[in-house]
Amino acid sequence: MVAGHHAEDIHQLALLAAGDRWFPVPWTAGSSIRQLGQHRVSPDRPGDVDLAGVHLATKIPFAVQVKNGREWLYGVNGDVWDLLGAAAQLHAFPIVIARRFPEKTFGFMKLVGGFALRSTKSIYPSGTADTVPIPGLPSFGEALRTLGFASDVDFINEPLPRHRAFWTGAINREIAAAHGRFMELRERVLYLAYEMGLAEHAKRRPQEAERRAAFDNFYDELRATARRRVQAQPAREELDDEDQKQDGNSLGE
Repeated sequence: MVAGHHAEDIHQLALLAAGDRWFPVPWTAGSSIRQLGQHRVSPDRPGDVDLAGVHLATKIPFAVQVKNGREWLYGVNGDVWDLLGAAAQLHAFPIVIARRFPEKTFGFMKLVGGFALRSTKSIYPSGTADTVPIPGLPSFGEALRTLGFASDVDFINEPLPRHRAFWTGAINREIAAAHGRFMELRERVLYLAYEMGLAEHAKRRPQEAERRAAFDNFYDELRATARRRVQAQPAREELDDEDQKQDGNSLGE
């Protein structure tokens, strides 16, 4: 858990280093954020938010979950839905940070109105590599090298440029449109997270096959909606062009 809390701290520092783009609320190790502005996470609908705050340019609230392990994070994963359920209650833009995502998770987060950020490596405090968890056995760093995982870990106490780049890049351009999509889906997200039990800490505990079917159906609906929007775009542009022509003719008369 110490490594997970340290990773949250590093990403909080990266947020603060982004200057006047983001305003994060105070962070406490091991404490899930349950209130953002006037909105709260209900005890009956538990969620998991590690970092949160406001995007200053748009005044849009955001909620972040940080995963520091080696596991792949899939869209059906209960941890993802803990974040989505909490973000829906907080009316916030959901952001998940993890080492590994399949492409489908990137696509899902974009379609649902969130953002997935790949941290590339696990984060541990500086000096951790020299610790010996069990006397007489290799140090943590030696064990990582023996297993071939040494290049998968950052031993740092300050964010690296790639961590700071999360908060100064494309996410600033996309947050407004993405948050709009998420708010349109807010009630559906809450239903899936808690009534269908996709959230890890939901009271309902469906069978894995039921969970996957509910997620797959939702994902297919999101993709179909996105396709319809793309297909409608040329028609909308043609109408806009025609309107401009008519406006031009009126001005010329």
